[in-house]
Amino acid sequence: MPVTEQVVDVRGSAVRVLADGEGSPLLYLHDEEDLGEWPAVLEGLSASFAVVRPDLAGFNGSAERPGCSSVHDLAFFMLDVMDALALERASVVGAGLGGWLAADLATIEPGRVERLALVGALGLRPPGGHETDLFLLDPVQAATALYHTPSAVEQAVLAAERLAGDLELHARYLRNRAAMAHLGWNPYLHDPGLGHRLHRIAAPTLVVWGADDRVVSSRTAERYAGGIGKARTVTIAGTGHLPHLEAPEAVRAEIAPFLAARTWGVA
Repeated sequence: MPVTEQVVDVRGSAVRVLADGEGSPLLYLHDEEDLGEWPAVLEGLSASFAVVRPDLAGFNGSAERPGCSSVHDLAFFMLDVMDALALERASVVGAGLGGWLAADLATIEPGRVERLALVGALGLRPPGGHETDLFLLDPVQAATALYHTPSAVEQAVLAAERLAGDLELHARYLRNRAAMAHLGWNPYLHDPGLGHRLHRIAAPTLVVWGADDRVVSSRTAERYAGGIGKARTVTIAGTGHLPHLEAPEAVRAEIAPFLAARTWGVA
């Protein structure tokens, strides 16, 4: 099946949604660098899952949502999105900003999340603080900070350099950065209260991290797993903050069997 695109009205706000596949529902919440595409990490999952990927409010093709001034606010709106898409209960995969959102959503309505996968999730302050301030970096500098392998950095830098020549894409990038700043400027890329709510997550959880993440230290994975309890961690060697983009096959090889498991454990 080809990926489908639609715009859904969610309590008066337009939300752009991409979808593909059949089977158990899988909600994918995108990272802060996403420009509205269907990421390679989702390829193949549509053979077993009905995958739904909405643009977050204020990003790409989705309208800004009045009253959403934090990721916690956005999590309540995402529950409205799930209602509009008839997703009473779904497995949820979140990357970066989407991982933060997925974790928060699962603390608010634990019963609506079947299984949870967090990939390089923002939302918790790393031990010792953040190493990199993304808001101080231009697109090329950000590309260098987000990836690890020379080939991935080279590709990301080339893509960043092309932004200046594509007015529509550059405008989308700037709009996304503004939305990200609105949600994560202060406190920087974390919610001081989230760690105290993680125990409410009932779903078996897989925490996936890039071994060489310079944006959010890989030690944060243990903070997530320890706070949730029913969780295990996986480290993807040779990747930075966006392992699902840098090594999509390796990440998919970890999350696919986890999502497909029918037992209540985290194996």
